[in-house]
Amino acid sequence: KASDSNLYFGTTLGLFKYDRKSDSFHAMKDFDGVFVVDIIEDRKGSLWMASYADGVFHYDPQQGQIENYRKRSEDRNIPCDKIMSLFEDSSGRIWAASFGAGFFTLDQSISINEKTQESLPSNVFYKMLEDNEGCLWLSSDKGLTAYNPSTGQLRTFTESDGLLDNAFNYNSAF
Repeated sequence: KASDSNLYFGTTLGLFKYDRKSDSFHAMKDFDGVFVVDIIEDRKGSLWMASYADGVFHYDPQQGQIENYRKRSEDRNIPCDKIMSLFEDSSGRIWAASFGAGFFTLDQSISINEKTQESLPSNVFYKMLEDNEGCLWLSSDKGLTAYNPSTGQLRTFTESDGLLDNAFNYNSAF
């Protein structure tokens, strides 16, 4: 549910908006065939959608404008098109957790992957949360990673630290 009370639903076939007047769902045409796996609303009221194969979509409902962030895009380039989830941190930065390219901010000011951080256990991340100290916590297929954007410090927790298993599931955070 968005702050304007509209309901949006991401599916394997696109993005749908619920119309209360007609009591029905309407496909949003610019998202036909897009496998939407996550939707967040930023502090400005814009919607961000993560997709399984088409990168990230930014939708401004007030203006009706849509931007698509893709790998190899000239003006909105991101390292990977397979995005598992999105997150807005306390500084207003939009982060993407990807399946294959680690995690990064959409403005590309920060990109953390196995090439930039040798201690990173994997390039597959599912979900991201922020604690009260500004540290980001990310679930992955090889443990739980804590990342401090202010210091760049990174630590991964695994079974040897008390986790029941190293493998997390999609959207495994709350």
